[in-house]
This record gives sequence, structure tokens and C-alpha cells, in this order.
Amino acid sequence: MGGGDINDPFTPELSEFVNKTIDEWKVAGIAIGVIDGDDVFTKVDQNNNWKANTTPETLWYGGSTTKAFVTATLSHMIASKKYPELADGWRTRVSSIIRDDFVTQDDWATNNITLEDLACHRSGLRNNDIGVRTHDKDGPREIRDIVRNFRHLPLQWQPRTQFDYNNEGYATLSCVIETITGKWLGDVLKETIWGPLGMNSTYLDLQQAKDAPGHLSTGYYWSDTKHKKEEYVAIPYLSTEVNSGAGAIISTITDYTKWIKCLLRKQAPLLKEVHDDIRRPRIVDNPEPSRGMDISMYGLSWWRTSYRGQAVYWHSGSVASHGALIYWLPDLDYGVVILANYPSDVRDVIMRRLIDDKLDIPPSDRHDLVKE
Repeated sequence: MGGGDINDPFTPELSEFVNKTIDEWKVAGIAIGVIDGDDVFTKVDQNNNWKANTTPETLWYGGSTTKAFVTATLSHMIASKKYPELADGWRTRVSSIIRDDFVTQDDWATNNITLEDLACHRSGLRNNDIGVRTHDKDGPREIRDIVRNFRHLPLQWQPRTQFDYNNEGYATLSCVIETITGKWLGDVLKETIWGPLGMNSTYLDLQQAKDAPGHLSTGYYWSDTKHKKEEYVAIPYLSTEVNSGAGAIISTITDYTKWIKCLLRKQAPLLKEVHDDIRRPRIVDNPEPSRGMDISMYGLSWWRTSYRGQAVYWHSGSVASHGALIYWLPDLDYGVVILANYPSDVRDVIMRRLIDDKLDIPPSDRHDLVKE
């Protein structure tokens, strides 16, 4: 964090607010990164009832914020013109690449669902998160097993008619990337984005994260049930094998600020056309304003809305033990990343405070998420 910087968002008042808020919400620890133009600030905080050696280099699960790296990589592969399988771009039919694996109960859907349909959650396929599990009675599962699960489920909607969030669709995109490149997804993401950006503490594999120099944070929930001692209870680490591109990322607040700065500035290693692709919404999610935000659309792993006249791209990430939340406002060259060791709504409360502070919104005009 840049000490003494006039743009430093972590004023004594904000620091007090963060500490008080995580204490009230019983969240054990949190890391916050703010990108404001050329400046990058980070802050780590922890509940008064829980102490740990948390630093900006502490590792956290990022959950579904993994998805943005998957679609950015696919967009990069399409733009490179190096892969004949992707000659039709985002309109490439999934079955043209992994026909033996990608089969649904509807022949038209099997033959016509595209990469873009999966990327923006408009495939019509039924979400079945119980299918994204690491083991079954026959032993460990692979990504391909998740893809093959679609053949056992009826369509939820007609394709391209409804936004319906689908984690298994991103397991399918992971399988597509691995099939085309002949490489493990984690290696592809590292070669394409993480390595060039210097995100050297970012992983898609739990064991790699455990072996890394940085401390891997443990998730905790607050136990306050009757007749039991009030305390934080540790949550086991989540296996990453089959979550893959749907939500397996483990990273630091420092690394994530590098990623958001890349998106804000339309920087290398991604081409401008890839950045433009990332920002283009594909489908309406919520046609009604909600929680102080305008109507909500979805594109390549980012919701796109507006707040107080400013375009906002955002995505959350949640696993049983950890939560993440990212907002970036390109017209202001401003972004915020929040990582926590429990998937609590405290992320939204702190995020809105930071955004309102940046926009200099008077306290009387601010939207109270807690009361809502």
C-alpha cells in the first residue's frame, strides 16, 4: 500500500469501517486491492477474534472469478488465428471439438450450442452443481466426466432464450481448451495471461498452492449454535481437480490487482480486440434495476451494468470456504478486488462503500445494502 499517497482509499475512517464490518459479519479475514489510475493499494484485515499472519501475498480461493481467465484465453486463441478448430470464433459449435463428450438430450442443442452460448450462460442446459464433485463410486472424476453428465439431464430452457448461470458449462469450456491445445488448462492460463502479467502466485491446483511460498488461507465459518462455544470453525480446503475453469483459481490480492489493471488499461498480453470482446455484453440477465444498479447484462464472464452513470463490470466468486468480488469501472480507470475466507455478503457491503467513496456520494444518498 502506498503510504501517504493522497489517493490512498484506506483512510482511518474506511479502515475502521472495514474492521467493524467484518467483526459484525463474523468474517475471519479479508484482503482488499484498489486500482486507481497508476496507483495500486492493498489492505489486509482480520476479525478481532481471530488472528493470523495475513499479508498481501496470502493465497485465497477466487471461485468463479476463474471464469474470466478462461474466456479471455479463448478470445485470445480465437484472435490469434492459430487454431483451425476455432475458425468460426465464438460461434464454433462445441460438438465440433468434443463430439464424443458433449451430448445433450436434444439433438438440435447438441449440434448447435456454441462456445459463446456456454460462456454467457445462455445454453439452456440445466445447472447441476452436484455434478461438479471430485469423486463418485468409481473413484476420482475428471473434467470430461462433468461434460458427459449433460446427456443425463433435460434442457432447462431453449438455447439462447434465457440467462441461467451454469458452472458445468465452464467445465466444458475448460475441456475444449485442453482438447485444442493438448495441455492442462492451468498451464494454458499461465502461458497466456498469468506469466506475462507477472502473476507468479496464481494457481489452478490445490497442491501447487500448498507448496507455494505464500501462506494458503484457511476458510472459517462462525459457529454460534445454542449449547456450543462461539468460535471460528475451519473449513477443509476444496479440491480443484474438476472445478477447473469453473472456479478452481487460488491467488493473492497482489496478483489480482495486476489482472484488473490489465483489463482497465486494455494492456498486453491481450490484444485490443480481445479486450473489446471481453467488454461486449451478450445477454440480458436482469431487465430491472436492482440494489442501486441499472439493468444487468452478461458477456464473457463479466456482468455489465451501470452505477451512478458509470459503466461497471463485476463478478463474484464463492466456494464453501472463501469468497471473492471484483468490480472495475473503465471510464474511471478504477477497480476493486476483495478476497475473504468465507463467502459472505460482507464483500458487497465493503465494495459499495469503496465505490461510493470514489464517486464522492454523500452519505444521505448512499444505497444501504444491509437494510435491504
